[in-house]
Amino acid sequence: MGAQIPDDPEPGGVAVFQRNGTNDFEAVDIDTGGTMTDALISDGESRHSFKVDTTPHDYTVSFLACLTEAAKALQYPDV
Repeated sequence: MGAQIPDDPEPGGVAVFQRNGTNDFEAVDIDTGGTMTDALISDGESRHSFKVDTTPHDYTVSFLACLTEAAKALQYPDV
């Protein structure tokens, strides 16, 4: 069981994910740049940053790679 994507994401391009069966949440902000794709994940108390190489031929690859790195580090079972 992974995080559920909310019906109405937060304004400003930040999505808030809620872990199934808990009140825990994560706010996710991803920036895909020319060289690196960065993610900033916050649970309201702490922030975690992640960085992967951007894949210019298909930005979805680096976007998903960034989410996957964050999920592993934050002990989510999947993205």
